[in-house]
Amino acid sequence: MPSERDLYQIGTAGSILQMLRLPDGTVKVLIEGRFRAKVQRYLPNRTFYLAEVEKIQDTIPNPFELEALVRTVKQTFEAYQKLNKKIPQELVQTINGLEDPIRLVDSIAPHLGAKIEQKQELLELNQMNRKLEKLYEFMRGEMEILEIEQRIKGRVKKQMEKTQKDYYLNEQIRAIQKEMGEQDDFKSEIQELEKKIKLKRMSKTGKTQGADTGIPGGSKPGKKDKRAYPLLCRSSGSGQDLGGQIHRPGHREEFYSGLPGRGPG
Repeated sequence: MPSERDLYQIGTAGSILQMLRLPDGTVKVLIEGRFRAKVQRYLPNRTFYLAEVEKIQDTIPNPFELEALVRTVKQTFEAYQKLNKKIPQELVQTINGLEDPIRLVDSIAPHLGAKIEQKQELLELNQMNRKLEKLYEFMRGEMEILEIEQRIKGRVKKQMEKTQKDYYLNEQIRAIQKEMGEQDDFKSEIQELEKKIKLKRMSKTGKTQGADTGIPGGSKPGKKDKRAYPLLCRSSGSGQDLGGQIHRPGHREEFYSGLPGRGPG
């Protein structure tokens, strides 16, 4: 249990409207605030703190200055709501309809993301102009934080989109390269087969020609050479070779083919 020194000396006096005990043992209490108050002294009580308080009055500044501050606070809260999506649009309409500056401050302050110490500082101010200025200051600070958060989220989102786009494009490139590689492999295989077929045909043709000529390296035993070759005729009388001429009577002539390795016998 906290001591008296752990409690703020200025707070809000309120009335308990509803109290609800939850299954986990905690108690939920609905309180309606009535007015600001300052502790004068604590009364003896063993169960809870009981204090005698004094109501605090707010001082109102120049009405024109107050009107300017009220307008500024309302406009700023409307801009703040656009950044903070947790605040409903209906609340903005309610705030714009408030004329009492005290209710204006009390209605806006709970929706700020300010720390408890900052809200307590706002509660302890007595001058209304200073309270509105402090409220405006808190809203501007929260708006700057929200704007920075949005910029960070925007950068992260763009980076994520770029990363996803790059990944998608890289996957497409890999798929295209794979497809082209398969086509190239198929084309290379076809070319290799065509090359082998050509070599096979050339080898078969060479063997066939060698067998027909009867020359060394392609001759087959038992087969005659049926192709025509020039015949050379050597005359015994004159010693002159007559190619393909008819011999004269009285001359002994020898005929031989012009095949390699064969000459006059």
